[in-house]
Amino acid sequence: MWTKEQTKLELAGDLIEEVMPLLKDRQVLLLFDSWYAKSSLIERVLQYPGLDIICNVRSDSAMYELPPLPNGKPGRPKKRGKRIHMNDFTLSWNMDGMQVGHRIVLTHICGNRRIHAYVSYTTSGSRRLFFSTLNPSDLHMSCAWQERKILRDAPAEGMDYYPLKLYKLRWAIETNYYEQKAFWSLNAYRIRRQNGIEHRVNLVNLVHSSLKMLPYLDKHFAKYQNASPQELRSHISWQIQREIFLGTLVSKAQTAKNPMDLVQALCKLVSSTSEVA
Repeated sequence: MWTKEQTKLELAGDLIEEVMPLLKDRQVLLLFDSWYAKSSLIERVLQYPGLDIICNVRSDSAMYELPPLPNGKPGRPKKRGKRIHMNDFTLSWNMDGMQVGHRIVLTHICGNRRIHAYVSYTTSGSRRLFFSTLNPSDLHMSCAWQERKILRDAPAEGMDYYPLKLYKLRWAIETNYYEQKAFWSLNAYRIRRQNGIEHRVNLVNLVHSSLKMLPYLDKHFAKYQNASPQELRSHISWQIQREIFLGTLVSKAQTAKNPMDLVQALCKLVSSTSEVA
């Protein structure tokens, strides 16, 4: 929870420091959007050898070519080459309907570390810039993205673009957040205390995650494995309401004052609905 005692960048850095000791033996990829792509956070991230970042950045972020090779002339060699811009990228790779370009560059926010920069161009004319500290050849097999493909089947040129493909996994976070606000009333709370807000957020996340896992744990709900949690929630809610309605209706029908039309309707309902029977 943001209490204004720390900035959101500081909170994000604290979360990383809490999690990384638990994942010290794993390859960890941190995905975030351009709001978090600040040097104050990235400096803390780069302290961990097993942690790499893949992020969207502002289109005007400074990028430089690699320093030129020594030419034998006196004087201190250049630390960076000339500055480059998004228009300097050759969009030579087609990825999911986008034209993508790739270069190895130097930037201010990542210090003197060489990083991979990607520029994507969509059919609508939108251009976006991405930075990745991950060397594609160092990507572990377990991090292969979700297309039933494995890294050893990728061509050498295609391997360079895997970090950008992995960034797409972040979209699930946006979808989850949208679902909780739009369908789980996370944006309609009326709680003022921090503890109460945290409890509500935890409860919503718990229920949302449970409905996401239920189709894989109970074969009765297996048909909802590829559906959104909202569909399963609606199904369970409808079943509960139906049982309450039918149970109340049956108890009311067990009196002598009920007309025959109601009894006939109940008999027809019983004969057509296996749950009622």
